[in-house]
Amino acid sequence: MHRPDKGGRDKVETRNLEVNHFLVEFDEGRVIFHYDVDVKARGTPSWPQKISKLYLSLIRKKLFSDHRLPSSAYDGERNIFSSEPLPAETYDVDVFIDGDERLVGYSVTFRLVKVLELHKLRDYLRLGFGSERESKQRCDSFGRCFFPMHNPRTPRDVIIPTEGFQQSLKPTSQGLSLCLDYSVSSYVGKDKPVLEFLLEQIPNLNLNQTSTFKSKVETLLVGLKVNVTHRRTKQKYTITRLTRRATKDISFPALDSEGRYTGWTPSLDGFFLQKYGKKIQHVDLPALDFGGNKMNYVPMELCVLVKDQRCPRKNLSDTNAATELTRKAVIPPPMRRDKIRALVKSNEGPCG
Repeated sequence: MHRPDKGGRDKVETRNLEVNHFLVEFDEGRVIFHYDVDVKARGTPSWPQKISKLYLSLIRKKLFSDHRLPSSAYDGERNIFSSEPLPAETYDVDVFIDGDERLVGYSVTFRLVKVLELHKLRDYLRLGFGSERESKQRCDSFGRCFFPMHNPRTPRDVIIPTEGFQQSLKPTSQGLSLCLDYSVSSYVGKDKPVLEFLLEQIPNLNLNQTSTFKSKVETLLVGLKVNVTHRRTKQKYTITRLTRRATKDISFPALDSEGRYTGWTPSLDGFFLQKYGKKIQHVDLPALDFGGNKMNYVPMELCVLVKDQRCPRKNLSDTNAATELTRKAVIPPPMRRDKIRALVKSNEGPCG
């Protein structure tokens, strides 16, 4: 007796699966040169040995504008990769720092670390793979996220949700594969006083009820970078926590330039009034703690958020910006597929 559905075969349907993995083609005859980058201040022994990322960024821009470094990519810290050998010499770079008031010279030296021959990568890929466990033991996966900074904004925007992509390279039995996915992040769109930022982002925030909102304020601010307004400097400070006590209740022993006690134990608001002439209005608020080995406290009203810094999504829970960020991040699968396709074709994508 025959079954009317031919044993269930009439109900078999074929579905094509689309994946966000793309085979990578590369020229096996090419070579990539990996150099270590050593940056030192020139002729300024009193200058700090550790160079901040802000200054490294200025040095990188100046280096590439003043010197011809063909087909090379610099990560802004210790590594530069080039498809052509670079001259083994020291480059002199002069940049303005501290509000464009001081010209500081740096010496940048390249040291060849490794020559990466791409035919060896092809040979490795042709070996094939055993179990997933073996694959993980024999290779490392790596990747980065990229977010363009020219997303549309209005003058009122402070937190800008921005669309970008994350990628990673995976060795597979079919060859080198690029895994590409749509991603959403957010950044601070403009310089903004910390107190104004809090009032805009935390619903129903009352500055006179700090104990009620302290947890939300700390969640939003910790990890963000600020500039201070009580003195002229371009230095950026990272918020590590809020102080346990209110600004008016914090006191500390004042030290001179040699670290000796001066006999003066001011309150935090009294210190800023006497030394900088700044009368603190919100003395009942906790101050921002910048961490370090000493008491590095600054009242919130003297701090301004640095623009174009990333604002992690975990910081934005229970804020007005969280709704828009979630709307962009949680999208239907067909829309996600279309965005990934657009990224592949985009000049800002991995193939651009």
